Amino acid sequence: MNSFIGRYAQRTFLHSARKVFRPSIVSTHRVLTPFSSQCYQQYRTIHKSCRCFSNGKTQNMSDAKEAAAPAAPAAHPIWVDLGGQIQKDMTYRDGDIVVSVPAKSGTTWTMNIVHQLRSGGDPDMRDLYEQVPWLEFFETPTQAPSELINRWSALPTWFPRAFKTHSAFGQNNFEYLPNVKYVVVMRDPVDTAPSFLKFLHKHTDEAIAKFQCPHMVPKLPMEGGSDMIWGSPFLQSGNAHVNFLKGWWPYRAKDNVLVLHFADMKKDHVGSVKKIADFMGVDLPKEKFDKVCELTSFKYMKENGEKYAIQHLLTPHGYQILEADGMVRTGAIGEGKTALSAPVIAAFEALIDEQLTKPQEAWLRNGGEEHLA
Repeated sequence: MNSFIGRYAQRTFLHSARKVFRPSIVSTHRVLTPFSSQCYQQYRTIHKSCRCFSNGKTQNMSDAKEAAAPAAPAAHPIWVDLGGQIQKDMTYRDGDIVVSVPAKSGTTWTMNIVHQLRSGGDPDMRDLYEQVPWLEFFETPTQAPSELINRWSALPTWFPRAFKTHSAFGQNNFEYLPNVKYVVVMRDPVDTAPSFLKFLHKHTDEAIAKFQCPHMVPKLPMEGGSDMIWGSPFLQSGNAHVNFLKGWWPYRAKDNVLVLHFADMKKDHVGSVKKIADFMGVDLPKEKFDKVCELTSFKYMKENGEKYAIQHLLTPHGYQILEADGMVRTGAIGEGKTALSAPVIAAFEALIDEQLTKPQEAWLRNGGEEHLA
């Protein structure tokens, strides 16, 4: 396993999984209001003006004085923030929206739904990751967390910010806040293995070379590769999803937490968009709501895959992490049952029998609101 992902990553992932989840503080939260297209266009203009790149550094264009350059940080072992450095210093605003989803479980789809709803439909969006930043993503091997946090802090206060995370509460310094809204999505864990395997093959050689981490993003064989990625510290033989579920479960009934299952979203796309809209406090005219549903459909996202694969965010840094079709695949239900070997699936079923209650187990594998009560 160490040869697959490196000792650093293994130690960090296992440490995250062992953390004790802290109890929450019950409080009220602010309800977001929908924004007009005119407001959103103004937001896009300000958003662009907050970011200019010069020699790889992000600066506030309104600041005439150049800040003193900090000491060069140590290189990150991969572009994912494995130690929660960004979350440690992150300051959230009232009404921020965090999309919290474990790997390969509908993250990009949910991010797009949230963004399209808050903007009233944004067909001109060129890069979802410019609009919904990832809270565990370093753009360069030596990027300081403060560079990202300062950029996000400069965004307008009158437009709700949205973020992506693959963490549950208690992982990577990600903690519950009563003034933030959380959209949580999970998927049958066995279906994430074949999805993750094909996702690895979409990573570019230039990104792997830039971060000098070929051992952490190997191009595993397609035949038998799902078993290998399932046992890696990314998925931890299903433990990553079990721990994610345990982290969110105590918060599932809170007013500022919406918990959805990927299978339920696939069965009722329009109903799921409406549910997220109601949760966000967004009430769009039917014409705009229908447009949001079109822009978040599998057909549209598959035909416009470059919008969701971090194709522009990294252009100033001179490389791409993924191929243009690297994020949106098929979203198939039940694929893992044939991709993973029978002994692997049997071991996972024994794990969830031991670790989860019957309602938790039923919901994790199949969804269904009745199991969330």
